[in-house]
Amino acid sequence: MEFCDLLDAMRVSRASDAYCGVGVPPILRIDGALTTIGKSEAGAKVGSFDVGTLNTFLASIPGGDRLQTELASTRTARARVKQEGVAVQVFLFFDKGLPSVHLRLIVPRIPTLQDLGLPPIVEKATYTKSGLIVIAGRAGSGKTTTAYSMLNHINLNRSERIFTCESPQSYDLPHKMSLVTQQSIGVDVESYEDAVAVARRTEADVLLVDDLPTPSSAVAALQFAENGGLLVAVLPGSDVTEALETLIDRTALPRDVACRIVSRLLHVAIAQCLLPGLPAPRRIAVQEILLTTSAVRERLGSQVTDFQDVMSGEPFVGMQTMDAAVSDACRRGVISHDTALSRLRNPKLLPPLG
Repeated sequence: MEFCDLLDAMRVSRASDAYCGVGVPPILRIDGALTTIGKSEAGAKVGSFDVGTLNTFLASIPGGDRLQTELASTRTARARVKQEGVAVQVFLFFDKGLPSVHLRLIVPRIPTLQDLGLPPIVEKATYTKSGLIVIAGRAGSGKTTTAYSMLNHINLNRSERIFTCESPQSYDLPHKMSLVTQQSIGVDVESYEDAVAVARRTEADVLLVDDLPTPSSAVAALQFAENGGLLVAVLPGSDVTEALETLIDRTALPRDVACRIVSRLLHVAIAQCLLPGLPAPRRIAVQEILLTTSAVRERLGSQVTDFQDVMSGEPFVGMQTMDAAVSDACRRGVISHDTALSRLRNPKLLPPLG
């Protein structure tokens, strides 16, 4: 199997990811579940890769020679590759001393906010002109898709200078009403700090970052927002508290200073997860949403990041806890009772069976 064959298999099966390694056949991730490719496009059975066939596969990737050189030098390599209209993120690494490959399909069309079924308050958040929007989730939670959906809504509805910085780029965001610049770490710019500096020098209005890995990058991004820009920060965290704590810690500033900065800038924080949906196979996104009110600013300024009671007590402004979102999805019948039960902090919120 060559690279183009695997791309075809991903496209036909609507797989989000593919994995290739020595000793196993190619494996696809479809709707969150792993499945082995049984046959090639020609109908022949696809067997396990050995070292020779995997090296042949690597050589069939556009730019594969450069990737293999980088892999040998740094032990990892990544690139964004497009072939026959299909784009993927390619990540090379070692497993038990042998090369392995992870491919992630780049969806050609950015879903709308309505496609994703996001609450109306998320669309409202896109109309803010400055400050900080945090979008959190674990790996594979769809947080980057949500972030791009919000960015695309801005792109379609007003004239702004939009700038994205990722490692590597997830989606193509074409120029619409806005002027868009997209930079990939290691390809277009060396570091997140450099990317933020370019955004500031080119008078960007909106900046999306998919990580803030160093104190200097976190501080520079927050300074972008303090200077009047809108920062959309995609961060790890299963809930709002984890995401805000991550951002505060990443600055390496004294906690009271970092909390005051975030309290001034934060507009909305969204934590997202994907759950097995009904009917199967599908996945449903649910979100915890924190909006900045005077009470939230006061708590953040006092170095408190737990807002469960605030989100529970003020649903009229669009806030919701993850428990409330999961319970609502169960009531609507889009996730099962068992799925909801496995995710809830407080099972008493779940409607009874029957």
